[in-house]
Amino acid sequence: MSDIYSTERQNEIINSFKTLLKEADNFPRDKNPTDYKIFWTALRSEGSNLLGLTHHLLSILETEKVDVINE
Repeated sequence: MSDIYSTERQNEIINSFKTLLKEADNFPRDKNPTDYKIFWTALRSEGSNLLGLTHHLLSILETEKVDVINE
């Protein structure tokens, strides 16, 4: 596995995204909707990290599937 997606980095990406979702879910409904921009900005970063990790893990699964088929 590449260093960019070490187990520690994978956990960091997942935990950051979970934290962002919790914060967004607990956003007070009576606040100004434009205050929600902080979540949208964070989602652009955390979402792309999660998408990259997902693609990486899917490529590992695809490689494992090919290895099993070839055995």
